[in-house]
Amino acid sequence: MSRSRTGVALRSADHRFGLVLPPAQISALLSFAVKAGHKETGGVLVGRYNEAYDCAHVTRVSGPPRGSRASESSFVRGAGGVTRWLERLWNAGRGAYYLGEWHFHPFAPPTASWDDRMQMADIARSGEYRCPEPLLVILGGDPRRSWDVHAYVFPGGSACVALQRSGVEIPRVGG
Repeated sequence: MSRSRTGVALRSADHRFGLVLPPAQISALLSFAVKAGHKETGGVLVGRYNEAYDCAHVTRVSGPPRGSRASESSFVRGAGGVTRWLERLWNAGRGAYYLGEWHFHPFAPPTASWDDRMQMADIARSGEYRCPEPLLVILGGDPRRSWDVHAYVFPGGSACVALQRSGVEIPRVGG
């Protein structure tokens, strides 16, 4: 994909899980990736679920929190300020939940590695995160020209589920 004015909607093949990344959140991911250059970067996904609890809508993405470590082939998210940020969003009354993690694979495919899968499975099993089905969004490629997004959900205790484009484009609000 190239920079677009639309968001991305993804769904699992069995339609049990869905994800909506609005244009503003795609733009934020791309901005963080451009700033990172040839290093990986990442952060936290926040949002809410639809009434059926089968589709997460990302309303905010963080940049790399304090304490994050990045190289050209790895990213370890720090925790500095994350709890306070999540509490502020929750207390603002918007029903903002921790949904999962995101990271950028610079000039590489947005495919989850073994380490990515193990980390997310740990989050799914952890009571600390209170997120039994965390999402992982990976942005890959050249964030200035040609990029793609893949997403996965990690239902606690079972294999990860890849989400595919649903064909639904999410128009930019306000042009």
